[in-house]
Amino acid sequence: DGRLLRLDGRPFLMRGVTYAPTPPGDDPGWVSADYLSSAYTSMHVRDLSLMEQMGLNTIRLYGAGAVEAGQAGFYDMVANRSIGVIGASDYSVPADSDNRSCARLSEMGVFADEAAQLRARLRLHNHSSLIMWTVGNEFNGAWNNWLGSQDESGPDACPSDAGCLFGDLVAELFNAVNALCGIVKNEFGLLCTHVLADVPVPARFANETWATAGDDAARWVELIERHANTSNIDLWGVNTYRGGTFGSLFTDYARASSKPLLVLEYGVDAYDMARRGEN
Repeated sequence: DGRLLRLDGRPFLMRGVTYAPTPPGDDPGWVSADYLSSAYTSMHVRDLSLMEQMGLNTIRLYGAGAVEAGQAGFYDMVANRSIGVIGASDYSVPADSDNRSCARLSEMGVFADEAAQLRARLRLHNHSSLIMWTVGNEFNGAWNNWLGSQDESGPDACPSDAGCLFGDLVAELFNAVNALCGIVKNEFGLLCTHVLADVPVPARFANETWATAGDDAARWVELIERHANTSNIDLWGVNTYRGGTFGSLFTDYARASSKPLLVLEYGVDAYDMARRGEN
C-alpha cells in the first residue's frame, strides 16, 4: 500500500533484528539454518524470550536450510510469540570447478534450476510465521562477484581475476531477481525483497541524470528501477554502516522509489562517535 506495509490487512511497523543463532564456540558462517533445528531449542527459547521483552515483532534469517531437520518447532515458537519471519535464499557465484562457472542466473537452464530449488525451499518452510522472503543479499557488492567492473579501482572493483559474473549488466541480474520474486509472491503469497549493499553505483552509470542527490543506496534503487523490471519486488532492503547517522538515505530514497524501504543491517565501526576516537 504505497510505502505502508500491511500485515493481515493492518498497518505493520516492523521492529526487528537479524537472527543467526550460534552456540558458543561454533562458527555460523553465512547461513546458520542448521542451528534452527530442535537440537537447539533451549537456545531459541532463551533468545526469543529476550526478543519478546524488547517488543520485537520480526526476525530476519540469512538463509533457510535445504532440509527441515526438525525446524518446524522453531517456527512454531516464533509464531506463538507473534513474531514474523523474513526468510531467505542466498546465492553464490559458482566456483571455477563448477561446470556452471560461466553460467549466469539469468540463463534459462540455470534459472530453471534455481527456481526449482526456491520452490522446494519455500514448500519446506511454508509456515504461518513467514511474512517475507529475501531473494539474495548484496548482489551489488563487488566482493560477492555478481556485479562489478575490473575497470574500476578501490573497494568497489571486482576482486575476481575472471571478472564478476554480471559485470555492469544490472538489468540482466535484477530481471532474474524479479522473476524469482514472482514465484515468492504469486505462488506462496509472501512479500519479496532484495537486500542491497550501501556502495557506489558502477562508474559507467555515473553520468546518468539522477533524481537522488547522491546517496549511494538510494541511487542503486533508482538505477535498478530505471533499467530492470522490478514489478515483483515489493520493497527494498539495505545494509548500511555509516557511523552515527543515516545521512541523506531517507530523503534521497523518497526521490528514488515509491516502494517501502527496510534497513536490515546498520551500525558503526570501532570509531566511537561520542568520544571521537576508537573504542
